[in-house]
Amino acid sequence: MYKITFSKTALNDIDNIINYIFYKLNNRIAALNLLNSFVSSKKYIIVFSKANKFNEKYYKFRIKNYYMFYTLDEVTKTITIVRVLYRKRNFQELLDLESMPKKEKNQDIS
Repeated sequence: MYKITFSKTALNDIDNIINYIFYKLNNRIAALNLLNSFVSSKKYIIVFSKANKFNEKYYKFRIKNYYMFYTLDEVTKTITIVRVLYRKRNFQELLDLESMPKKEKNQDIS
């Protein structure tokens, strides 16, 4: 059985998404429903962990208009959610940034 962890970036993604819907769009019900969907999706990701291979490194799981991108570690039986992104974004580029060593990533962001 796999355990699920979230990267800091993925937690920030979720926080930004929920805050945007809650405060900017002023839709509290939609924000809370989406948050509930993110939380409840963990059990489906565990069951279908290898179902949606995105590329050599990542798998993806769709939740409404978002994708959770994750990695699998067969040795430790850990699923790590690395990003949660709107499905119409250029997520390949964002995932490539996630894969860069920290020094390079900071240079690109600055």
